[in-house]
Amino acid sequence: VLTRHYFGQDLVVYRGDDGAAHVVEPYCPHLGAHLGHGGTVVDNCLRCPFHGWMFESGGKCVSIPGNTRVPARATLAEFPVREFNGVIFVHYHMEGAQPEWEPPALEEAGWTINKTIDWSLRSHPQEIGENIVDAAHLGPLHSVEQAGVLRQPAESGEHGQIFNVLLGFQAPGHLVGMPEMMNDVELDVTMWGLGYMVVQTFVRNVDLRARQRIYTTPVDGERIEIRGVVNLKEFADAETNESVAEIFYHAYIADFSKDFPVWENKRYRERPLLASNDGPFLPFRRWATRFYGEAAERKERTA
Repeated sequence: VLTRHYFGQDLVVYRGDDGAAHVVEPYCPHLGAHLGHGGTVVDNCLRCPFHGWMFESGGKCVSIPGNTRVPARATLAEFPVREFNGVIFVHYHMEGAQPEWEPPALEEAGWTINKTIDWSLRSHPQEIGENIVDAAHLGPLHSVEQAGVLRQPAESGEHGQIFNVLLGFQAPGHLVGMPEMMNDVELDVTMWGLGYMVVQTFVRNVDLRARQRIYTTPVDGERIEIRGVVNLKEFADAETNESVAEIFYHAYIADFSKDFPVWENKRYRERPLLASNDGPFLPFRRWATRFYGEAAERKERTA
């Protein structure tokens, strides 16, 4: 039984004996004990440490020691959860609405095992996506050349939840263990909402493909957590897979983290003064607005 703090609140995470992951509100409806501090899993139920109340999947209390009657309102709020690709997804909506769409599972066959890293920093989920469409920063901050948008962003999905853009640039090879070489790189970036991003990296001149996943979760009004996961499209040789995957993993950590000092100290400008080579900021911001609820949508319509 684990406690995690996201969305400005504690969440309690546990697995039943059937292996299924659950995420529930932290406080027992009885006398308010925090289930993340001493709570235990019994069969497929979460047991309160204070008086032993038992909560099944879905949050309903099914057993109270010494009592034959369980109050109908004895329930825990449970968050919608999906688990795949080594990650637990938790759906949060500020008004408690259920998910309208599902994030996709990615193909794992033919890719190296997950190499994962977690960061915590002062920023906002929208900044991470906005940074991706900011082609102009790739030269000054990431030391690449000829950076630009190769394909303009497109929205898709039944609810318009998907945003896709293709970027290209020339990158010095020493960044990925290829000294004295200039690599021709394409980044095919797909975002599902503001919390789930997949970057398909294609190094054209050596026919190498890698995949970086970026999961961004708000902790509170000031901080976020980012989980990065890196995979390499497998070569025929297992030893080559291991060595190249390790190089790309460390290159990803070093390169991606260059943005952190900027994110942590920048000011968000609602009406930025843009240059012609900046990238598709405004289409991205219009798309991002839909994930802020009805109040944000009304503001966007009247702006």
